Amino acid sequence: MNCKKAEEIITTSIDGELEPGLEEQLTDHLESCPRCKQEYEQGQHFKWMVRDHLNRVPAPVHLKSQIKAAIRTIHAPVSWRQHAGDFVDRYPRQIAGAMAAMLLVTFSLFTWQYNQPHNPPALVVELVKHHANCAIEITSNQPDEIKGWFKQRGVNLTVDTPPLDAFDYELLGAHLCQMLHKDAAYLVYENNEKEVSICCIENVDIELDALDRIEFGNAQYYTITYGDRNLVLWQDGETIYSIIGETTQDDLLAMAAKTQGI
Repeated sequence: MNCKKAEEIITTSIDGELEPGLEEQLTDHLESCPRCKQEYEQGQHFKWMVRDHLNRVPAPVHLKSQIKAAIRTIHAPVSWRQHAGDFVDRYPRQIAGAMAAMLLVTFSLFTWQYNQPHNPPALVVELVKHHANCAIEITSNQPDEIKGWFKQRGVNLTVDTPPLDAFDYELLGAHLCQMLHKDAAYLVYENNEKEVSICCIENVDIELDALDRIEFGNAQYYTITYGDRNLVLWQDGETIYSIIGETTQDDLLAMAAKTQGI
């Protein structure tokens, strides 16, 4: 696949609508083309940025009927300027509210983008996406049951399911997802409807130098904030571990140490 073809289908891939054969060809191309890979990651980041921060503004209850009534009163062709002027006259508050909402969204997007790390690794984006959106597939607080569930699906869980009672988080369940064409095992913990996920994924590349390195206890971790979630990552051989949640990095570091038995 060449760059021209890749550029034509990147958006379709980001939307999850690309057929498997082309998806595989695109993945191979991105691994060998830094420019197209950067374009893909920027498009992916923008999509999640808009989705996470663009809230729907409900229309006034009677707006639909009022618009239909206004259309029925038009008997002669008029210019678009007159239509626009009539609409502004009829619905000044609604238009003012919509403009205020657009300004708020624009400001929120600018602030969010300003605070994001420059080109975070693709794995970080995927970790946050699956933490936020993937549904729990097995609901259980029994570690052996969860490990057995993973094993039935061909995944030998290489991380213990540590008790996080000291942090007031209870094991809720687990799910398995595809991340960068690899199996990623998620353990999900909950505290007052806020979730923390521990994820392990094998044989995947990540540019750890793009993250902040920190020493905690007797181990070395990498941290990053993406959107409203903090991540702590560490590597053991060919396996990447991460812990993700809407809590402080200090808490996540302590949980990571607990996971490693430190």
